[in-house]
Amino acid sequence: MLPWGYKRAFLCCALLFLLGTVIQLIWGGIPPHFLHYPWSLIAALVYVYALVLIYSLSDRFPRLRRLYDPYAGFASIASVTVLCVIFGLVTQTGETEGVLGALGWTDMRSSWAFNFLMIYLMTGVGLSVVAGFYQIRTRRFVPTLSHLAIFLVLLAATFGSGDKQDLLVTAEQDQPIAVGETESGETVELPFMLVLNDFHVDEYPARLHLADVQGRNLSKDYILAETSGTRGDVEDWTLEVLEFHDMAARLPDEPGYRELVHVGACPAARIRASRGTETREGWVSCGSFMFEGEMLDLGDGRFVKMPRRMPRRYLSDVTLRTGKGEKRVDITVNHPARLGAWRIYQSGYDMSRGRWSNTSELLCVKDGWYPVIAAGLWMLLASGVLMFVTAGGRRKKKEETR
Repeated sequence: MLPWGYKRAFLCCALLFLLGTVIQLIWGGIPPHFLHYPWSLIAALVYVYALVLIYSLSDRFPRLRRLYDPYAGFASIASVTVLCVIFGLVTQTGETEGVLGALGWTDMRSSWAFNFLMIYLMTGVGLSVVAGFYQIRTRRFVPTLSHLAIFLVLLAATFGSGDKQDLLVTAEQDQPIAVGETESGETVELPFMLVLNDFHVDEYPARLHLADVQGRNLSKDYILAETSGTRGDVEDWTLEVLEFHDMAARLPDEPGYRELVHVGACPAARIRASRGTETREGWVSCGSFMFEGEMLDLGDGRFVKMPRRMPRRYLSDVTLRTGKGEKRVDITVNHPARLGAWRIYQSGYDMSRGRWSNTSELLCVKDGWYPVIAAGLWMLLASGVLMFVTAGGRRKKKEETR
């Protein structure tokens, strides 16, 4: 059986979850911009002041210590972890229909229950930080620093969520654009102008599979059609690439594909398929937005197909213009451009045109609380290093005293 301290802490978490669920069912989820600057900053400062006030009154009202004792810390972490697992298993569509939508499980950001438990967890961490600074002479500095780092991250994530902007910009080559769209389709003006100078896609090598007449049910086995002379077995057929062009096209009244460096050109391979005494020979291509794809009929209800090549890396060459000047940057997946409080991520492109896409989808994200989160993460790293160093020093002292 759990001690009463744990029971009391978990009961508090259950009551917060129940309260949040009732509010969710009555009034719906938390609006996306429930708190925004400057009210978000004012609310954060008032919250921090309230933590200092609660700690200063904890000697007069000992029950206030239950907000940051070890039982509350364990129960809040366990409860938030369970909710994160639940939200991870439920697709976050943001819809409010159905049981899961009504409970707020399809959008954790707008869930009252999740935010109540997060505030409970953040309150315990924050009070521990205040206690650490009040008793800095008797408490170790490193744990206080690590708690402060976690508190800053939680504080910025909670009070800064309403200030975050996600705008999708569809940029066409050489066409300046200074507006983006929200998830709801609302148009919002950007504080800068964006010009797509060039867009480049690197693709994986073309592959040759066996498929049915509709081009579906691709075989698990395949061979790469990178160069002429490539040979391999796919199921019970042996495929050999006799001729390969990375950029080619079949022009009208021509028997096969020929190399063509032009917009819309597509990979094409002349192959030989053999099985025992059977032999089939012909051209295979994945096609493009200008040219139809082509498969080789093997005569047994199967065809050799070259699926569209998958993108390996795509890059947007962009110029960002503001009132202070302009700068030219390359934006790739996981390597965003930075402009003040804005981060510009590569989101997508015109998949129908593939490597010939002249548009790029860029996600412009503004998070004014990002410096606070960054400071918290750096402090957390510093506390880890200090913890490692001080632990080594204590271990050395123990060995010397033996």
